Amino acid sequence: IFITVGNRRHKSPDYLAWIAEAGWRLKVQKPGRVQGPFEAVLQLPCKILGDLDNRHKAVGDLLVNHGVTDDDRHMQRLVIERSADVTEARITIRSVPKVAA
Repeated sequence: IFITVGNRRHKSPDYLAWIAEAGWRLKVQKPGRVQGPFEAVLQLPCKILGDLDNRHKAVGDLLVNHGVTDDDRHMQRLVIERSADVTEARITIRSVPKVAA
């Protein structure tokens, strides 16, 4: 999602395009807000290429940037899975009690 130009890191053109598209799709859904600790389930289509664990950071940042969550550091649990039931990424989040240290 990032490219290096010289000695600086920048968001790639593809990532910038995804941020814009995904942001509009998120706004249309009017997802509400989850404050504090939460858990997330990220479902991806079976046909998606690449490692599953490379996908969650961009989705977490999208939720924060659009005010759905306060901060992705509040995520207490994350499940990432390929699913035949989805044709595009789906994320489900819900509030949970804070895990005791």
